[in-house]
Amino acid sequence: MASGRFRVSDACGMPLLRAARLVGVTSPTSDPIHGVDVVLPHRVMSQPLTERGVVVLALDASGAAAGGHLIDVILRRADNARCALVIVAGLRGAVPEATAALASWLGTPLLLAGPDT
Repeated sequence: MASGRFRVSDACGMPLLRAARLVGVTSPTSDPIHGVDVVLPHRVMSQPLTERGVVVLALDASGAAAGGHLIDVILRRADNARCALVIVAGLRGAVPEATAALASWLGTPLLLAGPDT
């Protein structure tokens, strides 16, 4: 952790997330993180997001079925809010190629964590 601030690269290197797959960028940035917002599937459209924060989309059994759609929505919202990183926890199955392309196009680091990643 450089200069006392927790950074995107620090979050991506956490033991809990080491097996997660990074999409959208080739490597995590060293940008500082200013907060963490945990978003449940039913709050994807309404949860306030912190600028330069980390967004954790916590998918459960109900959200996993619509995972691709929810990830696309949260990616666009995170980009609008200038968030530093989006983490999807509880992902089941593969992310659609269009979602990976959206993350790349937006330049938003997307970390996919779940039993199938």
